[in-house]
Amino acid sequence: MWLIVRLMAAFLGGVGIARFLKSRRKHVEIPNPEDMIWQPDIPVNIERTAADTALISWTQSAHSVVIYKGEHQQGIDRASPAATVTDSNQAAIGDLDPHIRYDFELVFDDKERTCTSERQIPFEKLANFRDIGGYPTEDGRMVAWDKVYRSVSLAGLTDGDAEKLALLDIQLVCDLRSAEEVDDAPDMLPQSVKTYLHLPAQAEVTRWNRLQWLVFRRHRLHELLQHVYINVMIEQNPQIFAQVFQRLADAENYPVLIHCTAGKDRTGVTVVLLLRLLDVPEQVVIADYTLSNRAYAYIQNLVAKSIRPLTAMGLKEKDVQPLLDANPETIQAMLRHIDREYDGVENYLLHKVGIDSETIDRVKANLIV
Repeated sequence: MWLIVRLMAAFLGGVGIARFLKSRRKHVEIPNPEDMIWQPDIPVNIERTAADTALISWTQSAHSVVIYKGEHQQGIDRASPAATVTDSNQAAIGDLDPHIRYDFELVFDDKERTCTSERQIPFEKLANFRDIGGYPTEDGRMVAWDKVYRSVSLAGLTDGDAEKLALLDIQLVCDLRSAEEVDDAPDMLPQSVKTYLHLPAQAEVTRWNRLQWLVFRRHRLHELLQHVYINVMIEQNPQIFAQVFQRLADAENYPVLIHCTAGKDRTGVTVVLLLRLLDVPEQVVIADYTLSNRAYAYIQNLVAKSIRPLTAMGLKEKDVQPLLDANPETIQAMLRHIDREYDGVENYLLHKVGIDSETIDRVKANLIV
């Protein structure tokens, strides 16, 4: 979490603390962020394995699968297949434009057809920008595409990024960053935006807690994010989710963009709540959360300046990785807490956040197809 790293660096200064930190170093095996990415259990999955190549995998059994492609919302080109495979459940599609988002149609044994889209939307500098649509619900329906996006902040966009962002026709932006973050890097909002909602958290990890984690529990630093997700976001800031879900109940607010600084933690928690409310299976929801690990290099670069004071005190860059990656255990812990304390996300939203069942029904009607 960018803000936690920054606050830790600002607080933990001084030679005495530096020496103490070095004296308490413990070796901890930290997994590679890419290895923490879960593959979602969905009918068709698309993954860019290279800038110009997408790996498409599917669960349906078929002897022959023909795949067609087209630019997103521009129509599928059925004149010539992008690939034809037999007795396989995956295919690599090459010669793709790295700057274009594609739609794909799969035809199974010349009968059933399935259409899907790339989830990651390619920008020049706007990282971790994803469409949360396309996921199946428990009752066999699907979350609508092109309705809700998640991303990093909209600061410092290139002209090309600004033009591409404008094409999404975003109506509502929910900015979950702190006032300090917004002042440092204000959003470059597209003209289509009718409502900009700034929703900073009203509570943070105390200085003493940050010191405790770095000095006494640095080998369990990944648990700090669990603490933040559960105690700061879920328990101390339900008003953020009240504002977001009330806006999501209004069909006039779509498409919606939800973002923070890195698009991983505050955004991740909000999107997890939304997808679980929509009855997307938990495994799929967690898999979506872990996709932020594809943006790990971007997130690492984002906090590089803030990390330097910590490394000067004996911490290595690898030591703070648990604050920067999207570990599935973190979101699992949060969901277990919600299930244990509130008997599920919907009850949490009803009884802790305070939105009513009519609002929930409208959110579902807007987003499930």
